[in-house]
Amino acid sequence: MAFAGDAQHGLAVGEEGTILRTSDAGGHWLQVAANVTQSWLTSLVFATNGQVGLAVGHSGTILRTRDGGENWTPVAKVTDQSLRSVVFAGDAQHGLAVGDRGTILRTSDAGEHWSQVATNVTQSWLTSLALAKNGQVGLAVGHSGTILRTSDGGENWTPVATQVTDMVLRSVAFAADAQHGLAVGDRDTILRTSDGGEHWTRDDRVNMYGDLKSVAFAADAQHGLVVSEVTILRTSDGGEHWTQVVTKFNTGNLFSVALAADAQHGLAVGRYGRIFSTTDGGDNWTQIRGCVSEDLNCVAFASDAQHGWAVGDRGTILRTGDGGERWSRVATNFTQTLSCVVFATNAQHGWAVGHSGTILRTSDGGENWTSVATQVTDKDLQSVAFAADAQHGLAVGDRDTILRTSDGGEHWTQVATNLTTETLFSVALAADSKHGWVAGGDSREGDSSGGSISSAPATAANTGVKSTETMIILHCAPWRSRRTPSRAGP
Repeated sequence: MAFAGDAQHGLAVGEEGTILRTSDAGGHWLQVAANVTQSWLTSLVFATNGQVGLAVGHSGTILRTRDGGENWTPVAKVTDQSLRSVVFAGDAQHGLAVGDRGTILRTSDAGEHWSQVATNVTQSWLTSLALAKNGQVGLAVGHSGTILRTSDGGENWTPVATQVTDMVLRSVAFAADAQHGLAVGDRDTILRTSDGGEHWTRDDRVNMYGDLKSVAFAADAQHGLVVSEVTILRTSDGGEHWTQVVTKFNTGNLFSVALAADAQHGLAVGRYGRIFSTTDGGDNWTQIRGCVSEDLNCVAFASDAQHGWAVGDRGTILRTGDGGERWSRVATNFTQTLSCVVFATNAQHGWAVGHSGTILRTSDGGENWTSVATQVTDKDLQSVAFAADAQHGLAVGDRDTILRTSDGGEHWTQVATNLTTETLFSVALAADSKHGWVAGGDSREGDSSGGSISSAPATAANTGVKSTETMIILHCAPWRSRRTPSRAGP
């Protein structure tokens, strides 16, 4: 998913050439470019001008737009290999794309023409691509521990550090200084560079965390996070040392995390009613004695860092007023699984959504809940979000379901139908009630070889989604989502 500079126009790509477009910050979505390609589109990026955009996908597919995504044209193929990641330099002219069998493509005219480069460097699948802010230094990583580096904007590539690891590398990230970088991959692989990717060292002290899926690096080149299927790792010294978050407990599967406005208090919930809390920004976590055995699918925190709510299977609703130290179960007659919960900043008005079109509403801080009638009782709702005014909200779910309210959730109308058959897993709505984005995917095992995410002005809401899914709007194949109807693994 990617957005134009005005925060009104957004696009999403996915299976069988699907391209969706919004011009009202997510209020309505239209399908465009339906006849351009039938290929699976895996990655999307926009230049800083918000007009020129690129989408890449299977079988060497490259699509290009010059009008913010309203119209797309296929670019002449230069490869039949599937492309996994695409990035743009800051000048909106130079771009790079990588993919299977060492494929690296380069453009210097905003994607109108592409040339294949470095064809003899590697035959490994390339899964992730990072380009420093200077637009010159770039890194590509992939299977068999492959790391490629460019210092001239992608014209020439050099393999580096081939002796460091032979594991699959799934994600790479650069700090703002174009010198410090991190790469992660299978079997606890964490690599670190401090010279722009010329030399790499492996941290052999990290073990027993499994395959590492994604890495993020802060602009200060000191703070970073790594996630796997079972844990979160954190560094505050540029990757020299890593600490595991929640080291004392068997966390099992965690489905949702929330952080209070003070950036210190946080809550995490998951399978079998597990609840964890932190008061120091995530450095240390405490397991809270559970009061339920049902899976908890979503957690929300009020801005006061004291009031919180969690929802889960069999209509479970929990409530805390002391920052998560003690929880009480709210007595209700609801039995449908609840997927997501959100609260307004006043900590009084809240909403929860779930299976069979369930929407619940509270106006007294979650002490009492009422069910709201909808017209989508045959579809499960996965996520809900509200603007700061506590009046405008969106809810999304199975088979292209998008609901909209403008009266605080008392009444809902269905919008944007017949755009796609995919399930929508997550929705985010900006405070101004104008800007919002939706993410979704299909229900099949995805390609775990790699992908990328384009930056967006807002982050997706916690959905509590459980089974293995492929996200088509957050176009990142290696990450496994979780969807509530299933009892499959993480």
